[in-house]
Amino acid sequence: MKWNISKKLIVSFGSIVLLLALFGFYTLINQTEFANDVTTFDKLNDETLTSGEVRLHVLNIWQYVTDASLTLEENAIKEADANMKKAIEHLNEWSKLNPEKEEHLKEIKSKVEKFYTIGKEMFEGYKLDPAIGKEKMTGFDNLGNEISSDINKLVEELANNSTTSMEEMVNMTSETKSVTLIVMILCSVVAFGVTFISIRNITTPLRNLTDAADKFGQGDTNAKAVVKTKDEFADLANSFNKMVSDINITMDEVKRKSEEAEKAANEAEKAKFAAEAQQKYLAESVDILLTNMDKFANGDLTVSLKVDNDDEIGKLF
Repeated sequence: MKWNISKKLIVSFGSIVLLLALFGFYTLINQTEFANDVTTFDKLNDETLTSGEVRLHVLNIWQYVTDASLTLEENAIKEADANMKKAIEHLNEWSKLNPEKEEHLKEIKSKVEKFYTIGKEMFEGYKLDPAIGKEKMTGFDNLGNEISSDINKLVEELANNSTTSMEEMVNMTSETKSVTLIVMILCSVVAFGVTFISIRNITTPLRNLTDAADKFGQGDTNAKAVVKTKDEFADLANSFNKMVSDINITMDEVKRKSEEAEKAANEAEKAKFAAEAQQKYLAESVDILLTNMDKFANGDLTVSLKVDNDDEIGKLF
């Protein structure tokens, strides 16, 4: 498969983007869970505060009713009544905060109302006869202890849940820090590696091409660009090598034709010299022949021609 530069860059930097996207997705999920834990923790805190109010008002009912029974003061009963209403109000609020405990809280609410009712009966009994009041006090105290036990169990459960929720948030924060550190290191390593490889994949072929071009420019006709990648640089190297090959072929052809032209010129020069020599020879031979023929025509029978060459001119002599 041929990987061009754009594909390499897309894959290289795409890996970083993918890694960051995965980290972002993890962070989003983590933050959502953390937000849920914070909401749960806030809800548990609200429940804890509300349970504290309920417990306080129940203790106030207990205290005011007991004081009223001993002092027979109506104001103490009124305070107990006000605290009973506050306790019921906070129990209703608690039910809204945690609907899962609604039935249990309804039972506690009934017990609080009954607790206040028995307290009033105890107060009225003390007003009539201390013996009657003491008889009611046993049931009143037992119910008060029962209500306190129920509330304390719920408060203890809330405390455990709050501790668990807090530990989860602390662990999640610690885990997020660790993951963030790991991702930062991993992204740095990947980014450095991608940058290094990308630069090397660009500079190395360019350097090879530049070196080959310099060698060819200095007269090294055997210079070749060697690029091992399968991308645009490889195409460029192949084009450069083909250009060098074509130039070498052209230069060889020019050299061959130049040699042929030089050879032809030499042969033409030789032919010229031969023709000039032949022309001179003919002229001299004709001149000798005419001179001797004139002598012969004038009666000189001693005329004799010397034959230098065995050719057509020589036969005439």
